Amino acid sequence: MNTSKTLIKIAMVALLIINSLAAQGQAYNNKYYLSFWGAGGYASILHREIPYVQAQGGPGALLGVGFEYNHNRFVITFGAEFDWKNSTSKYLEHSIYVGKIYDSATGNLMINADGSPNPNLPAIGKPVLAGGFKDSEDPDGAPGFPDKFVMKYKFDKAKDVYNVGYVNIPLLMGAKFDNGFYFLLGGKFGLNMFAKAVSSTTDYATTAIYPEFIDEFGNMFEYSLASGISATDKTTFRLGYNIAASAEIGKTYFFNKKSRWQYRLALFADYGLLNVNLPNNVSYINTDGNFIGIQPGGDIDPKDVRLNSILTSYQAYNQQLDANGDLQPMLNSPRSVNPLLVGIKFTLLFDLGNKEPCNCLPEYKSKWTTSGRQRTSYIKKYRTPSSSMGYKK
Repeated sequence: MNTSKTLIKIAMVALLIINSLAAQGQAYNNKYYLSFWGAGGYASILHREIPYVQAQGGPGALLGVGFEYNHNRFVITFGAEFDWKNSTSKYLEHSIYVGKIYDSATGNLMINADGSPNPNLPAIGKPVLAGGFKDSEDPDGAPGFPDKFVMKYKFDKAKDVYNVGYVNIPLLMGAKFDNGFYFLLGGKFGLNMFAKAVSSTTDYATTAIYPEFIDEFGNMFEYSLASGISATDKTTFRLGYNIAASAEIGKTYFFNKKSRWQYRLALFADYGLLNVNLPNNVSYINTDGNFIGIQPGGDIDPKDVRLNSILTSYQAYNQQLDANGDLQPMLNSPRSVNPLLVGIKFTLLFDLGNKEPCNCLPEYKSKWTTSGRQRTSYIKKYRTPSSSMGYKK
């Protein structure tokens, strides 16, 4: 209830201010414009804390309409705009292992510093497999023949391509100058309309690690050990509302002195201040929640994988150790994700406030001042020196 009353009060104050500005427009040299803008440039869905991937970015664009008020040099503008971003996140080279090898005498895992299984490490007992895959050529486990192995998946070229749309409400304030330059600073509140991801890997390989052998086994397609494999999957999800800091600097240009239209060219930047990654936003459509899903056993070929975007996976959340010492995701603690858009903006302004439109800049000092006259952007005012002869009223 208190929130509703506060919002009503703010709305009433805003209406009174606008009413007052409109009533005194002529007295205080106020101007009003309809504004239409479009912008394009570099966009990115930044996620510095999420492992395995790096945000590379891509193209982005804005398309909006609004209202602008000028009081002398002061400028304030607000409206609504559609914000579109297409950002690519590339995965670092990485490997995933299904199965573990441990020392039968101590129960300790036999792994290298990078976490990869290594049956050749010094051990008190014998290397023993836990989990993993079973060799289809020896389903009954013939004596003396190894029938179980760790499956290694090595990914070199994997990426997510995000397609994200927001509707923003911008509110910017700034100043304009006699030479046409201006700047605007402020914020934008954005609501997410859609978020889609296409996850793909074009060149991954599978190899087998047997506890009984030193070397890995690969390039045996009949055993699901191959290279150059590809996979693609799609994910649809939602992002949280975005509060962005916005800055714009550019210059105003006029079509001609009597036109109601003028335009601006500017550089701009929008950066999301808040984390748009939502709690419990994990997708289970393609995988069990991880960014790569391995499908062991059954009728599915174990070399084939399913993909989940990194932003809808367990890896997009902070993790903690469970009672067994394994890392578990905290789904109520999402890692930081921040949208970014920088580029060039074109704004078209239509003058609403003048009965006789005049696209001119305020008077400014120039070389003409020393000879007794000043000029505006297109009006020259001449003054005759008092010593001039022959001057008559």
